[in-house]
Amino acid sequence: MKKILILSIFSIVFFTACSNNSQTNDQSQNNTDNNDSTLTVTGNFAPAAGTTIYFEKLSPNKLIRLDSATLGVSGTFNFSHKPDKNDIYRIRTGQQGIFLIAQPGETITLTADKKPVTKHYEVSGSEESKLAMKMHQHLTQSAEQLQALGNEYSAAKDKSKAEQQQILTRINKEADAIMTNSKTKLNNMIKNNKESIFIYLALFQQLGQNMIFSFPEDEEIFDFVLKNMQEYNPDVAYTESLKSDINKMRMQSEQKQPKKGNYGVGDIAPNITLKTPDGETESLHDLRGQYVLLDFWAAWCRPCRMENPNLVSTYNKYKSDNFTIFQVSLDKTKERWVNGIEKDNLSQWHHVSDLKYWNSESAALYGVRGIPANFLLNPEGEIISTNLRGPALGKKLEEIFGH
Repeated sequence: MKKILILSIFSIVFFTACSNNSQTNDQSQNNTDNNDSTLTVTGNFAPAAGTTIYFEKLSPNKLIRLDSATLGVSGTFNFSHKPDKNDIYRIRTGQQGIFLIAQPGETITLTADKKPVTKHYEVSGSEESKLAMKMHQHLTQSAEQLQALGNEYSAAKDKSKAEQQQILTRINKEADAIMTNSKTKLNNMIKNNKESIFIYLALFQQLGQNMIFSFPEDEEIFDFVLKNMQEYNPDVAYTESLKSDINKMRMQSEQKQPKKGNYGVGDIAPNITLKTPDGETESLHDLRGQYVLLDFWAAWCRPCRMENPNLVSTYNKYKSDNFTIFQVSLDKTKERWVNGIEKDNLSQWHHVSDLKYWNSESAALYGVRGIPANFLLNPEGEIISTNLRGPALGKKLEEIFGH
């Protein structure tokens, strides 16, 4: 899971679906011919009387301004356009916008009875635009939840450093849960509407500074969207643009593959995301904000089992000091792994494994060729010490925490 840094909590949500926010005027594309292919967007934003609204078309690389209108006292407006095919449009006031997904010949009506109209609007006349509205409403609610967490963190500035760290750790977990929920919501909407160009719009949404879907982490959903755009909407410009974007991202990802086996003091620890004994997914980066002992072990490893009592006593001494343990098992079977956790009283902290023995990708990533092996990380995720066994671990933590 991509980590939601606290910085993003303070960011105002911005919904986008293009990689370049450049904008051009093209009112020549506006067409008031009332034949069957004309798209009409009409509505009433009475609470926004006196403001200017803009009618824009989303191209793969920019927003094209088709028309604009300054709302009178009644708040009514009417735009028309003659499109060639299905397209994505935006009605914008200031920096906030409403996305519409329209087909030639549709008449779409927008209404809002209070400000901000981009939050409190209703749409009729287009089922695909209703999808965009539901997505917008969900993401707006998520953004407000993130903002509340940001406000809570700001209010804690007078608390002790230890209290601030505890609050930050909890807030990051809650923010991560909000992001996960949004990703699940949009993933389901994409999977259930694969014939609509809505899936292209949904793929490029963001909260704060974080994209909902990122590449290569969410490569599967990018490929799903491209496949279905090619099948159901092969002639729209978004399809070819998406194909090109995915190819570029894939090339960049391959060029930026993390090094393997050479991580040491001063490096940022790469993420590990694996299953817990309960079958849940847990990530090392979820623990940012704490001191973490990343420990590679296995129930079949006698030296590891001999070291575990030292981990238990050390953990009990420093667990209230923003310290935790993230153990990665190189076991072959879940039964042996879980039995080892229970017999050695290790259930107090975090456990993950892929049960691949020495074929563990996480062990290979960190260059682990023998166990036990460990890496001590600071709250920023930087490796500050390695292979702290026996009294060495306690001495290092004493230096850090002062007791």
